[in-house]
Amino acid sequence: MRIWLRAVAILTALGGRALAQAPVAGTIPARPWWLTTLSLVANGAIVAGAVALIGALRGGWVVRSTKAGGRRPNHTAAIAGVVLGLGALTHALLPKWPPAARDVITDRVFSSGRMPAVDLELPAGWRLTHGVADGVPDVVTVTSAADAGARTILVIQSSRLDEPVVVARLAADLAAGLEPSGAKLAPTREAEIDGLAATEVSADRADGAGVTVWIVKRGDRFVSYLYCFAPPGLSGACAPVLARVRWHAPGR
Repeated sequence: MRIWLRAVAILTALGGRALAQAPVAGTIPARPWWLTTLSLVANGAIVAGAVALIGALRGGWVVRSTKAGGRRPNHTAAIAGVVLGLGALTHALLPKWPPAARDVITDRVFSSGRMPAVDLELPAGWRLTHGVADGVPDVVTVTSAADAGARTILVIQSSRLDEPVVVARLAADLAAGLEPSGAKLAPTREAEIDGLAATEVSADRADGAGVTVWIVKRGDRFVSYLYCFAPPGLSGACAPVLARVRWHAPGR
């Protein structure tokens, strides 16, 4: 009897955890009641079947002696095995929660588990593409939809590195790469994009056009670059798009 009381305690604990899975504000929707109920039933079947099967094995119930001296199978072990199997099968077939995010890639919206691991919904007057840019795969390129004249371009690219991310060193390397082009470098500044610190490296070319690069450390070996190419006199042209960048883990 004590082993069944232990099973009830385990089942109660499993059910308590399932029922306590409240949504996280703004990120995970509430778990449907039917999914919680089925998960509770499946966990209960697994625990009950396992406990019964263990009890049958410990008590020598798998095969029992008959009065005539023969031996016959005990049905307790068979029933326990069926219950355990059904519980495990039900648990395996239940949909995962929260559900995997669906990829949405249009000329105005990028929401995907693919690199560069961002969500972005553009304001009016902008459009985006996702693909290869200058030989680099999985890049989001955002372009202003100006009818005439030079357009503003924002390129978002993320990379996994073989060594820890040191933003100061990456910024120094970037600045050193811009100097030979004759661009006039501005002092490096600190900024913030969607709650993460960003190091800003900017320069003005001889024709007055500007390029600004934000380097964002996303993880110990994961970094994102955001390149803004703006026409002369429009140094803050990418700000409306940057304000809408939302980071998320790659392959979510």
